[in-house]
Amino acid sequence: MKIEARIVNYTVLKDSISVQLLCAEKDSALSEIFASIQDKPGHFTIGKMETTGVIKSMGLRKGIRLLLHLPCTEFVAANLFSLMDSDTVPFTVNSEQDKKLLSLLKKGSNIKGKSQQELLRELTTFTGNNGEKVPGKDSIYDLTPRHQEVVISKLSRIIKATEEGDHAKNDQELVA
Repeated sequence: MKIEARIVNYTVLKDSISVQLLCAEKDSALSEIFASIQDKPGHFTIGKMETTGVIKSMGLRKGIRLLLHLPCTEFVAANLFSLMDSDTVPFTVNSEQDKKLLSLLKKGSNIKGKSQQELLRELTTFTGNNGEKVPGKDSIYDLTPRHQEVVISKLSRIIKATEEGDHAKNDQELVA
């Protein structure tokens, strides 16, 4: 899940860096997702910085306000400092479904001999009701959770078909 947020402030504590983010959107689905992962370790991307951390609390006044605790490292502190000048930064929460999709996408791209981005674009391209071709997505974070489930299903079928083909090939070699 990817949103645009503003870094309100951050504080360097003894064993973590406390970051306040504000997302102007007030989407109940987003707040439910954040509530479901609150106090659980997770993987986040803030701007271009990938890190681990915990969502410690969430508020819904004037948008969605998140309090994150990130590792207290020079890398995180320096990156947060450079992001403070930005009006908004992309904030991505990598869920278990995201991790599963990325893993399957990697396997599928090896099988198909395409880049992960090309394969994702191919799997998400479709023809609309009016007959127009709708271009696919370039990033898993542009997909809704339901659309991610559909892509996971398609990738699972590709991988399963390849594995079944390999098993049949091995069985034929054993018989010969």
